[in-house]
Amino acid sequence: MARQPRDDAPGVAHHVMARGIERRPLFRDDADREDFLQRLSRLAPELGFRCFAWALMPNHVHLVVRSASVRISQLMARLGTGYARRFNERHDRVGHLFQNRFRSRRVVDDADLLGLVLYVTRNPLEARIVRDASELGDFPWCGLGALLGRRPPRAFESVAETLALFGDDRVRAYEALRDWLEMAAPAAPPAPAGEVVPCVAAPAAAASFEDLVRETCVRFGISTDELRSRRRNRVLAAARSALVHRAAGELGLSGAEIGRRLGVTPSGVHRMLGRAPAPTG
Repeated sequence: MARQPRDDAPGVAHHVMARGIERRPLFRDDADREDFLQRLSRLAPELGFRCFAWALMPNHVHLVVRSASVRISQLMARLGTGYARRFNERHDRVGHLFQNRFRSRRVVDDADLLGLVLYVTRNPLEARIVRDASELGDFPWCGLGALLGRRPPRAFESVAETLALFGDDRVRAYEALRDWLEMAAPAAPPAPAGEVVPCVAAPAAAASFEDLVRETCVRFGISTDELRSRRRNRVLAAARSALVHRAAGELGLSGAEIGRRLGVTPSGVHRMLGRAPAPTG
């Protein structure tokens, strides 16, 4: 089957994932990880990319980036080629390191962008690489530490722009991040050293409303009770908005039906969808 053309327009944000060939490790040690990040720190500013979130997993990489005038394919080609060459030299191997071309999905809006930031940042927790959300903040191979101010940002990390998704100023953003960390449930114990953890991939299209609810909660790091509660903060608002848009677009549910299942008024659903409530009577 022929490949579909990539939605790689410059100037928009994308969620990008690159995977090791045959799901083999992309990183064998911290020197590999540091080499990859140093290359990204050099290339992203040079090419005008801003990074909102990232995570280095054993056998794949997640990036949430916004391009300028250069397409994402140019960044990934230079990043992947240079890293693979050095990896092969260090580990005395030959052949391809990455599996096929990278995957990417265009970000729809700010709610989608916020959800992807949380989803990508949470990947090490979901994959049991770290024990809990607190340990995630000190994990050196994702972006949370810089967002929390626990370490200096790397050259490719757009910390201020990412924090603005959580709040209008740093105080509110930090509060929203702390709320999210408290929402994130502890994970199972970490996988044994050297084990290749399966890829934590973005969810596919859901078959039912409850599938959407579960996928939304995983992506935003919240519980179903929190999603359906009356509690309000920026993360919960983004999660509910994302769920409403997917329920309308993928399942074709009416505003009234979505509201009934989510515990929100039909007018509230219509506001999330960005249109006035339908007239009654």
